[in-house]
Amino acid sequence: MAVTKAYETGKPDSLVVVIPSLVRKITGIRKGERLAVKVDARGRVIYERIGSTTDEQAPCKALASEGASRDG
Repeated sequence: MAVTKAYETGKPDSLVVVIPSLVRKITGIRKGERLAVKVDARGRVIYERIGSTTDEQAPCKALASEGASRDG
């Protein structure tokens, strides 16, 4: 599991969330890439590439399994 922190920016009511390098490497997310932000029924914040396909979801499974191996 990767851990991050939200930081305030100069604008009121704005926060910046850093995507840890491990997550960026696994998912291939790059600077300037657009992401949709969702909140699920459990209150989890989900970032999803705009225009992503099911093939791009495979790295997420790799991150989840890596986190499970680190936790266990």
